[in-house]
Amino acid sequence: MAIARALAMNPMMLLLDEPTSGLDESRIGQVLQINNELSRTGVTMLLITHNLRFSKQTGHRFGLLRQGSLQVSDNPALLDSLQEDWL
Repeated sequence: MAIARALAMNPMMLLLDEPTSGLDESRIGQVLQINNELSRTGVTMLLITHNLRFSKQTGHRFGLLRQGSLQVSDNPALLDSLQEDWL
């Protein structure tokens, strides 16, 4: 519902801060489907999450911020290459 309210304002970018926090797997799947549909229609989204699997399934560019250092990639393998100390 929150995504629908935000879209009603016709924003240039949609900021999603931890959209899967506290959701069960079924709801996460619904949010994933909505995000993918929005992406196909050209909606730009900035997704902030700790859910790396969700990020890989919905993202096109990835940025990881750690101790003031930003690493950006178009490749979801960036997320696969994370070491435990990044998490």
